[in-house]
Amino acid sequence: MINRKLPRALNTSDVMPEFMANQVPLISADSASTRVTLALGQEDAVDALRFALSPFCRSQHLYLAVDTGFDDEALIADLLQCALEQQEKPEVFDWIYVPRWSAPASPRLLALPASSTQRFIQELGHFVAALRSANSEQAFEQLLQSFGSSDELRDFLAELALHESLRNDLTNHVVPLVQHTADNSFPLYHCLRLNEARLFGDVRYESQAGTVSTHPRLLVPGLLHMANGGVLVIRAEQLLEQPECWRRLRLVLMTSQLEWQPSEATTIATGFSADPVPVTVKVILLGDRMTWAELHDTDPQLIEQFPLLVDVQPSFEIGSRADFLRYSFLLRALAERSNLLPLRDNAIYRLAQWAARQAGENRRVTLANGEIETLLAQASFLAHGDGEHQIAASHIVDALHRQRNRASLVAEQHYRAIELGQIRIQMQGRQIGQVNGLTVIEAAGELFGEPSRITASVHLGDGDVIDIERRSEMGGNLHAKGMLILSAFIHGLFSQDAPLPLTGSLVFEQSYFEVDGDSASLAELLALLSAMADAPLQQNLAVTGAIDQFGNVLAVGGVNEKIEGLWQVAQRLGITHAVGVLIPATNVCQLNLSDEVAEAVAQQQLLIYPIDHAEQAIELLSGVKAGIADSEGSYPANTLYGAIQRRVERILDQERPSLGRWFSHRLKKR
Repeated sequence: MINRKLPRALNTSDVMPEFMANQVPLISADSASTRVTLALGQEDAVDALRFALSPFCRSQHLYLAVDTGFDDEALIADLLQCALEQQEKPEVFDWIYVPRWSAPASPRLLALPASSTQRFIQELGHFVAALRSANSEQAFEQLLQSFGSSDELRDFLAELALHESLRNDLTNHVVPLVQHTADNSFPLYHCLRLNEARLFGDVRYESQAGTVSTHPRLLVPGLLHMANGGVLVIRAEQLLEQPECWRRLRLVLMTSQLEWQPSEATTIATGFSADPVPVTVKVILLGDRMTWAELHDTDPQLIEQFPLLVDVQPSFEIGSRADFLRYSFLLRALAERSNLLPLRDNAIYRLAQWAARQAGENRRVTLANGEIETLLAQASFLAHGDGEHQIAASHIVDALHRQRNRASLVAEQHYRAIELGQIRIQMQGRQIGQVNGLTVIEAAGELFGEPSRITASVHLGDGDVIDIERRSEMGGNLHAKGMLILSAFIHGLFSQDAPLPLTGSLVFEQSYFEVDGDSASLAELLALLSAMADAPLQQNLAVTGAIDQFGNVLAVGGVNEKIEGLWQVAQRLGITHAVGVLIPATNVCQLNLSDEVAEAVAQQQLLIYPIDHAEQAIELLSGVKAGIADSEGSYPANTLYGAIQRRVERILDQERPSLGRWFSHRLKKR
């Protein structure tokens, strides 16, 4: 076994992002040479979109897996802008219906250059007028040259020239279906409320003189018509809820044709059969990975039409000064696009510190622009109230403080109960079989940490570890797994060659909710070892960490909330001596503590010890070493493992009958 050194307590620079320790003036957004958009850090998504919009990608569509907190419309708009910067935009058309002489009940569909419909109608009038003069052939060629020499347009103009009756009231028979504006040459539409009419268009009817009829002017384009040639974004969960829409959409994407489907429940006296619309739209399904799996289970052929699965990165890595500068440009841009007050440098640092905590790692910052803009709006409001023209760090801090206070009822009730002694927490002295574990409580969006008293007792038995939470049906599966790992570790230490004659029981005292997760495994192990060895543990040190079967300490979640909750309780209880917490060493990269708690670390009122193995925790809490076995498997007497081993041996010796008693017992039976 390895003789492990005790870790040193962390200092202030260890409990916050590195960029907070070295704050230098930032370049203003006006001097930024590179335009920064929400595509920051989304290189894979931009690359997938670039391929999807290229001529090489004919029928492959995208599934964009995105977490909550993003402004979906703004994100996709910026991703598309970046994707289209490096290649030609796909060709986009206006679509209109015109009469057909050869089949009056089947209007002809024409594709015109984008944003040219009104000009075409005007030029068509000039062409009709030119048919009465010698300039008709010239006008014919000019129209083809201006609006594309497609077979449909050529046939339509030829019919106009041959059939004078087709020219009568022509303006009312030319029906624009989709028109683009000059600034919307690449259509992007979001389907926010999905139904068949909204997606595929609708054929409406009118009643006259007791009859029901329809005509091309009653065609209502759907989003597939509007987004044709561009991009249509659909929420994936809405397709799951409406399988009929999903099946029809698959057919449209497979055939690249969108046909009009009149209502089957309507009997009409007069109608028509308009040409179907050729569809070249690129569809982006938007959802999370779970929805992707559900769609795939519902329709295994999904992968054939949506093979481009792309993860939207929730965070951005700050690996250099240049990376931080790029992120600062993004924060300034978000404030500007929301018409908020500009940011001071110190506000950017404070905002980035919050963003790192949201990302869960000190070298990464969140990219969820929706959450960032929400915080910026509150800070801008506070700055405006102070008569300031810029957002300062104090406004970010104030906004975060108010956010916490607005949703702190449950936390306040828990801390108040501890303060009044209704929930017992001991944070001084020494106690056998008792440890302060650290828990995170989530209650309807409110997240906070607090210490929880974990106790253990042992008695003669068969080596089982009784999980009282599990027995009372208040423990989850992950907690049960942690208990089994804990039990395996103990048996690996003390019952390799002989049975363990002790049974232990563990419980979260005064826990009235379900306990789940394995982050208390280390604390539970320490309480049980303490009870087995009759060794008291320091109560001013709290513990969090999972363990494996070899005693290695593993990372846990919510480490910042747990530490801050411990400090909050220590303040409520009026503790004046130093308190400490043991955390997995692998969680140090996530430490990003509040100013109050960071100051307590600086003043050594709060000691944070990063540990790798349970043996380090044993020595820190008990004051004695865990112990290293010799070649015969014996632990030194002055160690905690040695004390447990001696106790086990005494019990086994008392239970083991002497050879004489065994013979005597056998003779009596005969």
